[in-house]
Amino acid sequence: MRKHFATGALAAAVALSGCGCQTWSRWRNPDPFGEKAPQRYSAELTKDQLIEHLNQNILAVGEVPAWRCDRVKVQMTGIPASLPATLAVRAPHSLRMRVANPLTGGDALDLGSNDQYFWMWMKDGSPSPPVMTVRHDEVDLLAQSSVMPIPVHPHWLMEVLGVVPLEAAEYSLVKPTGNQPYVDLVAERTAPDGERVQRIIRVNPRHGIIVEHRLQKLNGDLLGKASLSRHFQDPQSGAVMPRLISIDAPIEGRSMSMTMTFDAPEVNPPSLVSDDHLWLIPEIPGSPRVDLADLLRHQGRLPPRTVQEPNIRKSGFSRTEAPAEAAPETGPVALKLEEVAEPEAANPFARRNAAPVEQPEAYPFGGGSEPLDSISRRPRE
Repeated sequence: MRKHFATGALAAAVALSGCGCQTWSRWRNPDPFGEKAPQRYSAELTKDQLIEHLNQNILAVGEVPAWRCDRVKVQMTGIPASLPATLAVRAPHSLRMRVANPLTGGDALDLGSNDQYFWMWMKDGSPSPPVMTVRHDEVDLLAQSSVMPIPVHPHWLMEVLGVVPLEAAEYSLVKPTGNQPYVDLVAERTAPDGERVQRIIRVNPRHGIIVEHRLQKLNGDLLGKASLSRHFQDPQSGAVMPRLISIDAPIEGRSMSMTMTFDAPEVNPPSLVSDDHLWLIPEIPGSPRVDLADLLRHQGRLPPRTVQEPNIRKSGFSRTEAPAEAAPETGPVALKLEEVAEPEAANPFARRNAAPVEQPEAYPFGGGSEPLDSISRRPRE
């Protein structure tokens, strides 16, 4: 018996050695960026050195930073099961996230952005859920009116997804008291409502990785937070990316959250650099396209549109004041709404007191329709 046991143990050892040093190293240290992993950078980095390192990591993805993942699991507040999804992102403004209904295979959510527009469509149980669009240069106006379809600023979301380089002049370096394993890069900006807010990027200086993005008021009240974890280093580009991003945002006293887990993300795939079809606003049969700013103008709740240079680089925290309210426009109003509605209960980010949107036969605004996304694979049911 002892002889057979010794022979089996020897065979197992030989088998393990055949797996190579990399497998053995992973078994000993499964998290190369964890607390027990070797320190990569000095904790005494200056602000400029730290931001230079973070920007080098972003630009390591490619001349146009981009990445995609076709195997994403999404968990949202109010939905007990995780949902399959795909996500693609390309600097500076391109984003596409499609969440599937696991029962039907059709799309349940289509969230995206291109150089001109941000949009959202959600299957919410209504017969004709609209494709809600917002021009980038009008995001702040809608945020000020509290009618954005998502609770976090889309420009801040692009920074969280790691494709927007940081501007060193905006930030100061804050080191916490005590023996804390992080430092903060802090910038002050002006929110759409005119209030000063803090944009905080929390960095683990031992490994040079971002572990948290935070938006908060000067008194510390949280506006939005994104936690990044399970980092890995892409073997081709050398870029370090998180495999898990959890976004939290308070809405009317509730904490709404969305967690995305990425399996085998592709860094800088050629399809995202050369193909622009993915970033087209979807044309969905039975779902009208609604420009939310034009809707508010039609109600007299926003001033007429003026030609201005878009300011989409500052994550929605403008350094200028918002234009003053204008008098209501005259003429017939096709949509008589008390409130612009968010999607109904199926939307975990929906506000509670929103009134339902009346669905007319045709919308008198919206900017027309875009070509059908030619690479869409899933039906919308």
